[in-house]
Amino acid sequence: MTRIYILFLILVSCKLYSQEYSRSIDLLETKKILYNNRYINIQNFSKSIYNEDNPCMSYFERIQINHTNFDVEIIDKEYIFIEAPNLSCNIPDELFYEHNLSQQEKNNFVSVKIFPYIKKKDGVYFLKSFKIKINPLSDSKNKIKYNIKNNSVLASGEWYKIGVQSDGVYEINKSFMESVGVDVESIDPRNIKIYGKTAGMLPEENFKYRTDDLMQLSIHFIGNEDSYFDDNEKILF
Repeated sequence: MTRIYILFLILVSCKLYSQEYSRSIDLLETKKILYNNRYINIQNFSKSIYNEDNPCMSYFERIQINHTNFDVEIIDKEYIFIEAPNLSCNIPDELFYEHNLSQQEKNNFVSVKIFPYIKKKDGVYFLKSFKIKINPLSDSKNKIKYNIKNNSVLASGEWYKIGVQSDGVYEINKSFMESVGVDVESIDPRNIKIYGKTAGMLPEENFKYRTDDLMQLSIHFIGNEDSYFDDNEKILF
């Protein structure tokens, strides 16, 4: 008797669900930053990050997710009017935001950066509250094009490597710089910049986003505005 073996292919459909995260931004005191070789006061707020090419801060957040292919929307936006904003940056007519995927200790994170200012006919508005909507995409091969930098920030300037082992606020003062061989008398503290890169594993898929260069970190300089690094001055980052 002939035995017939039949192979059944069972197709299981999995529905992907969007995730929404309600957020609000709290306005803080003004912050002094170095921009174009001079110090200016800018509006600070919760979860802010500094962009080198824009003197105004951006909102930044990392959210752990389960998938690697997704899209991000900013929905349910609520704005407040900014009276006499005195902002030294270009304000877009529509909300600008961007996102990318990062991995740390085999966990996936979406990094979301939002420029919270928009310009309307009657003035400038600030994004007070919103929702981050993460939409999983079923096509894992849907490639996304990213802008790749032609030259690294490491191509110019004098660089020193500093290692940190955990999240937190760190301090650089004159004695520390001298201990690592920096000629403190020959540098202008207004020209010091600190760069870093998110720790963790690179994505396994080659088409996934990865940072192609170091990112400038937000710093806070405590001291006067001259060109000398005094004993009581320091940099927080």
